[in-house]
Amino acid sequence: MRLSFFVYLGLFGLGIFLSEALVGLHVQAHSSGVDSGLCAASASFSCVDVANSSLSEIFGVPIASLGLAFYIAGFCLIVIHQFFPNLLEGLTDVFVASGLLITFYSVFLGIASTIVIGKICPYCLGLYAVNIGLFITAWRTHPDGGVDALKRAHLVFTTPGFWASIVLLAITIPTTQYTYSRQARAATIAAKKAKSDTKPKPKVEVIAGKSPSRGDQSALVTIVEFSDFECPYCKKLADNLKAAMKMAPGMFKYHFKHYPMDNHCNREMDGEMHQEACTAAAAMVCAQELGRAWEMHDRLFDNQSSLSKGSIGAIAASIGVDVERFNACVQSPAAMDTVKQDVEEGIKLGVQGTPTWFINGIQQVGATAPEEIVALVHQAHRDAKTPQSKKNKTEKPTQETKGTDSE
Repeated sequence: MRLSFFVYLGLFGLGIFLSEALVGLHVQAHSSGVDSGLCAASASFSCVDVANSSLSEIFGVPIASLGLAFYIAGFCLIVIHQFFPNLLEGLTDVFVASGLLITFYSVFLGIASTIVIGKICPYCLGLYAVNIGLFITAWRTHPDGGVDALKRAHLVFTTPGFWASIVLLAITIPTTQYTYSRQARAATIAAKKAKSDTKPKPKVEVIAGKSPSRGDQSALVTIVEFSDFECPYCKKLADNLKAAMKMAPGMFKYHFKHYPMDNHCNREMDGEMHQEACTAAAAMVCAQELGRAWEMHDRLFDNQSSLSKGSIGAIAASIGVDVERFNACVQSPAAMDTVKQDVEEGIKLGVQGTPTWFINGIQQVGATAPEEIVALVHQAHRDAKTPQSKKNKTEKPTQETKGTDSE
């Protein structure tokens, strides 16, 4: 058997595997909206953002589902060609033409995803590599040479191999789309059931202390976030909280606390997950002492892919702090002690990952969308006012009631 046969089988098999994974991720993106695993391994990765974009579908059909049909059809065709080489004339031309088409489409999707969405799906990158590999294999193994195959590409539509490919796709596309639809329906039902079965979350006491805060300090709703500057979803939540504050001005105040996912300052971590996160947290502590906490906060998130000590020093200079005092502060044990105090508080509250945040003492996890944050804020505001109004009825008229968070 020719080596190219096994190369094709490997590439089509890998394409099937990655496409099935992407179908599942597409379902997950539309049900839970949270990246995990490889999709959350880098600040530049996000399967959810890509799956929720217009680039992920063609006429409402997920590209992952179409890709799965393509690779299944290709797998079947290469087996037929191997054992019945004379059965489907022009099949090698079909492989070259389709390989060229999917390579161009892969390059387009990669560029569009980077520019339009600003994120890349790592599983998609794997498929792009598969597509390029298929084109190279078809080009190099064509019996007449890839150049001659391209010269007669316009004739590929007249070959039995082309029409056999169309028939196979006509069978596999509805099948894979049906599979996707079933998964999507099952995920929707499971999400509704989980929501109805969810018990009310317990309320805990979260001490804001001297942590930097934004918003109206007299607001009845307090949000306290435990965050990590190298966590991509922490940046996303930070942006969403800013947007929510604009959508609901004066409704809540927001406190920032540190929970770096690194064992240099977090005893709950087994290893160095985010190697610069502890230093970045200390940098914000020192910037707070110099009156530039939020400027540092924003710049650290904007540069979270490069948070070396040199980069942080440059950020400090750019936001207008005394660099000498800043450097001395960062190198002192006191700054890291403050970070560790936040970490210890997070451990006591049951924080296991970032971002974890508390709205009036009720725990939330993940980069919640601005609209959902606002809805939670309004509910927390109503809950905070209710016991206060009941208390007013039992107090003497001369007694003044302070506008504090209810317990």
